[in-house]
Amino acid sequence: MGKMPYHLEKGHYLLLLEATLNEGIEAVVDVDTTTDFPGLARRCSMLAYMRDVVDRPCSLSGGEIEDNGVLDWPEFMSDADVGFGIREIIAEDWFGYRIRHDGSFDTSPHPNKPTGMWDGYQGNVERIVANVLVRSLEVSLGLDHGDPIPSGPPPRSWPLYFFFKCQQPFFEGWVTWQCHSVNRRAAGQVTVIFATPGHNHPVSDHPIPIDANHDHKDDQVSTLRNDGEFLEDPTEAKADDPTGKPHQGVWVVTHRDHKKLNVFDTSVPSAYLEWGPPLLPIIAPENFCDVVTVQPAALSGGIDALKPGYVAP
Repeated sequence: MGKMPYHLEKGHYLLLLEATLNEGIEAVVDVDTTTDFPGLARRCSMLAYMRDVVDRPCSLSGGEIEDNGVLDWPEFMSDADVGFGIREIIAEDWFGYRIRHDGSFDTSPHPNKPTGMWDGYQGNVERIVANVLVRSLEVSLGLDHGDPIPSGPPPRSWPLYFFFKCQQPFFEGWVTWQCHSVNRRAAGQVTVIFATPGHNHPVSDHPIPIDANHDHKDDQVSTLRNDGEFLEDPTEAKADDPTGKPHQGVWVVTHRDHKKLNVFDTSVPSAYLEWGPPLLPIIAPENFCDVVTVQPAALSGGIDALKPGYVAP
């Protein structure tokens, strides 16, 4: 999670989060008079909980309170749900917390050290994530910020979708939305992008794996795979999966490979006896005319073409 070879990824964790909050929403999409679905109760529960997380006091020296944080929402996915130690990964790598021997979190910030796995960045990632969840849930339910959570049907029930995006200087979350019709309860969508700093794992400069030994892993970036759902030049964007359920997918369009050029910046002339401008790296394609479309494998942060919802490993 968060260590995939592409700059944009979905992966198992976000698919499970979507499944948690969107379960059964197709009934509302199909029949506008339908107002209830299993994911609705979870949305309301998460919104109430994350509002409390946001309202907690935060200390400049002590950081966040150790209990009742984002990862303590009772209905959050467990390690068993995901198939790996997701709770500690988020706590350590994302939030920058230390795990004590008893499993509790030391949430105090470390001055002058980067937060978690984020290169060159220090910040309160947990508080950002909590605010992003609050805002996206409110938008999906048609609530103004801070409005009471209704006891009955909310004004709307839009599907929620999540992505990771790296690398940038600091951590932020983007909440975007699109209404497709004002006359239907579920005719719209909310898309959330967690935009993150770089991390100490490589992002590939080529979208198609270079696999000389045929082990389905790129020879340079092991998380870049050419098996499973991977397709070069995909042709079909399916509306449904083999079971008839709604489908989602992701493609990336870019040059086949890139290289780094070191060139002089000659836009500003140097004065007499002054050092010339430094070498500035430029990222350039290996072949200026070669652009490819790729469907990433699920194990590389893509989406399983046959099972676009979350399926336990």
